[in-house]
Amino acid sequence: MAAGLIVLGVGIGAAMTPATSAITEALPSSQQGVGSALNDLSREVGGALGIAVIGSILTATYSNHVNLTGLPGRLAAKVKASYAIATHLAAPIPGRADTAFVTAMHIALLIAAGAAIVAAVGVTLLLARTTSRTGSADVPTVVHGSGRADRRPPERASLAAVISCRIGHADDATAGS
Repeated sequence: MAAGLIVLGVGIGAAMTPATSAITEALPSSQQGVGSALNDLSREVGGALGIAVIGSILTATYSNHVNLTGLPGRLAAKVKASYAIATHLAAPIPGRADTAFVTAMHIALLIAAGAAIVAAVGVTLLLARTTSRTGSADVPTVVHGSGRADRRPPERASLAAVISCRIGHADDATAGS
């Protein structure tokens, strides 16, 4: 498990900083604060929701997979309700709890991986559609809320175009009110 967390940490560290830089650098200086704030907000809300959903899946799966054979009713309810309590009880309960927890962790992480793959495909399709609307696959045109068109290098433009278009729509909506 520690090895997986190390890989996760390295991956997040390697992705977050360049993504944040690409978002802020691709926007005009007057909108960089908003772009950075939207990036932080989406990361924090997504993280909180992801933890809640995956934690709920983990808990439900543990409860459904723990072997309660031969346990009295009250003890079975405690084991089913809490892995932490189950690990501190007499044998063979901790072994059963460990087996159910590992099964639940595998299922929860596979669901999380599936969600990440679906999100990656969705972002790829959204970026491809955004780039195709701008007229060039090599150097996309970023149209800001003010109507100002801007050519960006491809490594920054695709993600920046999506963020900038979203910010531009927000600017248009506030300008009309």
